Amino acid sequence: MIKVRIKDKWFNNPKVLNTEKEQQLGYQHLELDDIDESNCCLLFVFPEESNNRVFHMRNVLFDIQLYALDKNKKLIDAFPMSYNDNMEVNYPIKGPCMYVVEVPLKILNDCCLDCSLHHP
Repeated sequence: MIKVRIKDKWFNNPKVLNTEKEQQLGYQHLELDDIDESNCCLLFVFPEESNNRVFHMRNVLFDIQLYALDKNKKLIDAFPMSYNDNMEVNYPIKGPCMYVVEVPLKILNDCCLDCSLHHP
């Protein structure tokens, strides 16, 4: 079982996005009312570590907190992404990234820079 911990909250069985198509969609076109703690955590799993990962908010209708982790599941970057930035802003990840966790800010209640991934 995959678990994600953000501050003192645990998210069991996050939605794992392995394919490029799934990763491109992410939270696009979803309404915040359709998301709750049982289905809110997205885990992007990339085939290899890269220093060139960039995220965006195109077609995402709510604010998100992003956590980037390296191949050893160590947190390397974290930042909020704003719905108001929608099409204009790209969010580059600073450092070698293999995993990304995204959670709507509504679920977290605040920005937290503490995240760990428990994955066999």
